Amino acid sequence: MEWNILLSATVIAAIISGIISFSTQLFFEKKRVKESNQREIKEVDKLILHELYAPILDVLSFNIFPGDGYEGISSGQLTDIRKILDNKSLLVDTELAEIVYGYEEDLIHLWRNNSLSEYDEKCLDDDRKLLEHVNKIYNLKRKSLNYPYDKENL
Repeated sequence: MEWNILLSATVIAAIISGIISFSTQLFFEKKRVKESNQREIKEVDKLILHELYAPILDVLSFNIFPGDGYEGISSGQLTDIRKILDNKSLLVDTELAEIVYGYEEDLIHLWRNNSLSEYDEKCLDDDRKLLEHVNKIYNLKRKSLNYPYDKENL
C-alpha cells in the first residue's frame, strides 16, 4: 500500500512538472514570436519611411518657401511622386494612391477638355490633402521607430 501512495505521488509530480514545463515553453515561444513580429514591423516601417515617404516629402518640400509657405505642387512634381509610387508600389497605402491618382485624373480631365494650358500656372494639392497625409504617415512611422517626430502632424 505504501508503494501505491508513493507511485501516485510520483505520477502526480510528473504530470504537474510536465504541465509547468509545457506552460513555460509555450509562454516563451509566444514571447519570441511576438518580438520577432515587432522587429519585422519595425523593418517594414523603416522601409516605408526611407523608401517612400521621405522621398515624397522631399518632392513636396521643393515648393515650400520661407514666408510663402506651401502653395501646392506642379504637374512635374506630381510626375516625380508618381514615379516614386510606381517604384515602391508594394509600400504604398491606399489613401496615398487615391490622392495621387485623383490629381492625375484631374490633369487628364483638363487635358481632354483642352484647358490644360489654363492650368499650367495653378498648383495641385492647394487643399493640402497630400501634404497633410504624407506628414501624418511620415511622423507616425518616425514615432513607431522611436525617431524624433513632430507631434503636431499626427
